[in-house]
Amino acid sequence: MENGLNADGEVHESIINIPAAQHTSSPSSSAHLYLRSPCGNEQKKDYLSKGRPLYKAAKNGNWSEAEEIFKIDPDAVRAYITEGLETSLHISALADKFEYVKKLVGLMKKDDLAIKNRAGNTALCLAAVSGNVKIAQALIREHPELGQIRGGDKTLPIMVAANLGNGAMVGYLYEYSKAHWTEEEEDELLTECISSDLFDIALKMINNNPKLAVSHNALEVLAAKPMEDKSTKEGWELYFYSGSEEAGREKSLKFSHMNC
Repeated sequence: MENGLNADGEVHESIINIPAAQHTSSPSSSAHLYLRSPCGNEQKKDYLSKGRPLYKAAKNGNWSEAEEIFKIDPDAVRAYITEGLETSLHISALADKFEYVKKLVGLMKKDDLAIKNRAGNTALCLAAVSGNVKIAQALIREHPELGQIRGGDKTLPIMVAANLGNGAMVGYLYEYSKAHWTEEEEDELLTECISSDLFDIALKMINNNPKLAVSHNALEVLAAKPMEDKSTKEGWELYFYSGSEEAGREKSLKFSHMNC
């Protein structure tokens, strides 16, 4: 986890359940950091007059307050406002403030949307944590390649969403991610989907790539799941072995009749 300073100068955890990168990202050269310490009088003045209130505005979704700052300093839309190198977009995306994000994106350049924080995560990675699909849509609408940009530990945003069981987010990011993951990542995503009960997405993945039907990792996770509906589990197991959705359904139906 990457810690930053909140508006009151206290340490806050700005990243949740995202692996930290081993290096500091180098976002847009136009991004700047409002530091409090160590800093000179001008930097401190900048932080107190812009950075601190902008952090509060982003976290609380107070667009009118943020807009006043952006009018005075247009570059503040891409400024670092925590020691964790989060921008207003990072903070508002993680705080689940869709209306704020939507308006902020309208003031930003495409490259600004790909700015990474100190942990190496974009705002989309943080949206994957919050699970707000509308925020992800607002970001990807302006920058379709965001789903392919890896975050901390080189993790794709879709993997972050899968790890947290955010099924709607995984479903949305799927089309924007699948062309750029490795075979290992595809197998890992399938396993995570099964582990998080995201079976509709798992089925979609297998239909798109039947080779996944023989995934040992996915089968092990499936076998260990304490499903209340045993027939569903049996059908899934056969589905993996046969690579056939119809076969899985037939087995599931047969098994359910045997247990009536």
